[in-house]
Amino acid sequence: MNVNTPAPPLSGNMDVDEFMAFMQTRPKGEHWDLIEGVAVMMAPASYAHQRIASNLCNLLNSAFAARHLDLYAYFNVGVRNPGVRNFPTGAGCGGRAWCGWL
Repeated sequence: MNVNTPAPPLSGNMDVDEFMAFMQTRPKGEHWDLIEGVAVMMAPASYAHQRIASNLCNLLNSAFAARHLDLYAYFNVGVRNPGVRNFPTGAGCGGRAWCGWL
């Protein structure tokens, strides 16, 4: 395999409820995503990444307020849709069924 060879697709069967139960067993501060049915440990965001995300949210929120829009930009937020046990590949969070920090 060389660097130009695409990684094989993940193929797991973990659903969101199982993933959330798994997350309860993990130490606080770990960052995991559920990608195509597989729990994948993610590296924490760098300080530069966090600063950029914060600056972007501040810019967006200033623009929303200036236009009197009832919108708000957040960062470091996990997203879960109640009642959805599995997400189709490519849905939300870049193909992840769950993304966020615990």
